[in-house]
Amino acid sequence: MKPDAAWATTAFVINEVCRQLSASMTTSSAGVPGNGAGLQFVSFNVLPSQLHDPRLETLIRWSSLRHRINPSLILIELLECEPIVDQAELQQDIERLQRLGVRVAIDDFGSGAWTLSDLANLKIDVVKISGELVNRGSLDSRTRPILGGMIGLLSDLGVAAV
Repeated sequence: MKPDAAWATTAFVINEVCRQLSASMTTSSAGVPGNGAGLQFVSFNVLPSQLHDPRLETLIRWSSLRHRINPSLILIELLECEPIVDQAELQQDIERLQRLGVRVAIDDFGSGAWTLSDLANLKIDVVKISGELVNRGSLDSRTRPILGGMIGLLSDLGVAAV
């Protein structure tokens, strides 16, 4: 995907997420909650490199204000397809979004570019464990201790595991 196309898609997704969150919180004149009432948050994927660009924060600020939603209802999932070059810079980008109220997740941990070093150095809110590990039907004797260890490690770090 070309960079401009990626940003156009991201802008559309952020606006649509905020619009749908707003719609889920509205109430009809009869007092019946709108579709999706009770949503706690909506998540969507972005490339880690997109966090470096101020457009992401601007899009979130603008859409959340326009649709009157709290940015804490947004969970950004960082895709696993890019190697992280500068953890310190990425952490600054994550903190900027967290100050806005946005929560940040690592997507598909255990199957892509994310490493244990990233867990040690990035203060993220959620880790989504790779479906390759979780979706193995009945967990076998090799997968069970790996998942147990990952969940324990994340718990010790104060990070939610999904």
